[in-house]
This record gives sequence, structure tokens and C-alpha cells, in this order.
Amino acid sequence: MAHACLIEIKKVYNFVVTFVVTMDEIIEVLKRLGFRDYEARVYATLATRGEATASEIHRVSGVPRNKVYEVLRSLEDRGMIETIKSSPAVFRAIDPESVLEEYKEQLVSAVDTAIRSIRESEDFSTLHPVWCVRGLAGIKNRAKAMLQRSEEVFVITAKRVYLDMILKIKSPEDITVVTDNAEKFSDLSVKTLELKKEFSGIFNDAVIDGVRYRFELLLISGYESFGVYRAGDELLGVSISLPIIILFQRMIFLGLLAK
Repeated sequence: MAHACLIEIKKVYNFVVTFVVTMDEIIEVLKRLGFRDYEARVYATLATRGEATASEIHRVSGVPRNKVYEVLRSLEDRGMIETIKSSPAVFRAIDPESVLEEYKEQLVSAVDTAIRSIRESEDFSTLHPVWCVRGLAGIKNRAKAMLQRSEEVFVITAKRVYLDMILKIKSPEDITVVTDNAEKFSDLSVKTLELKKEFSGIFNDAVIDGVRYRFELLLISGYESFGVYRAGDELLGVSISLPIIILFQRMIFLGLLAK
């Protein structure tokens, strides 16, 4: 999660320095960082224009005139902008990179504290051993959490996209890939095992009661497994932390391997 926050802040830096993205994009990034809509609009206006009067900020940002000064006071109290005393008053953003660097540190610290507090309060003895995750974002987060806890992992897949994602988290020497055709991954420094030809059909689509299912990925570590499959247009993940099931899964796939 902290990494995701850093990515969002980097987008802000890139905007301020290069002006590559649009005003709407920078506003959306700021809102994802916790800025309220009006705050994001006003700050984005000042960060891109350098300086502006309240009237100009109203015209460019679309923030109602009667709200502009309220938002400016809020941003000034947070040390993000400063006022040039003139008539009319002129406002400008304090060096965005410096401000957002401090904001990043505060945000990352808050995220780390939240994660640590949650971990310390979790009662793992009461956690259910089987969980279902829906959607790509949840599946990525669940897989990442499992990979970070695991030392060695079996990766059963026929798709390069999943292995590329995994190699961003795990070292190649910690991975054993099981697939239908080892040539797909011949350019990667990973141990690759092939399924027997008669069993490679597990990667094919199957239609059950009119619904098309497709096996995408199975991760197996020493104490946990995480499978990903499609049911129609929906992407689903199933996490299992039952040691006996993990043992059976490992035994089954080892038995399906070509000699």
C-alpha cells in the first residue's frame, strides 16, 4: 500500500516538472492522495500556474468564488501555499516537490503505522483457512502478500503476464514454474517443469452449466496456496491455508509432470 502511495506522489512530481499530464489527471492524483476536491483543484491550479489571484483561481479551477478563500486558508495552514501581500492578494504554491516530499513521508509513516497496528492486533488463530477474492486489484494484492511471506513458490500457469508480475516480487531462484510448454519461459532464469501432454488441458476453457471457466494461475508455497481462475467475465482468486490441502496440491502437480 505504501508503494502505491509513492507511485501516486511520483505522478505529481512528474506533472509539476514536465507538465505532461492534464489538469484533470493531476486533480485525480491529488484526490487519491487524500486532498478534498476543492483543495485538489486549487492546489493544482497554483502548482501549474506558479501564482494567481483568488479570482483567477476561481476561473481556472471551477471552485465557487465563495469557497476559494476558505480552501486557500486550509492549504496555507497546511504549509502548501503562501500569500503575496498585494492588492489583490496573490497566492502561489510553495515548491511542490519539497511540500509533497514531506507529505509523502507523513503519508508513508501513517500507512506503515496502520499496517503494523493491524498486524499486531490480528488473531491468526481465528482466521478462516479459505478466502475468496474478486477483481484484479484484490487478486494482485493477495498474491503479493503471499509471495512476500514465502521463501520458495511453485507457479502453475501458462501465461507470461503472471510470471512477469511475480518476478517483480520474487527472485528467479525462489520460483519453480509448472506449465504446458517450457519454451514460453525459456528466456527467463527460472526453473521450468512441463506437464505431461495429456494433462496440459487444465489450461483450456471448460464450460459448466453454460458458464465458461478458465484456470489462470496457482501459487503453492510451504503453507499456503492461491489459485486464480475466470468464471465467465469475472476474475476470482481462492486462498487456502490448510497444510494438508497444500501437501495434496503439491503432490498432485508433481505427479502430472513429464519425466
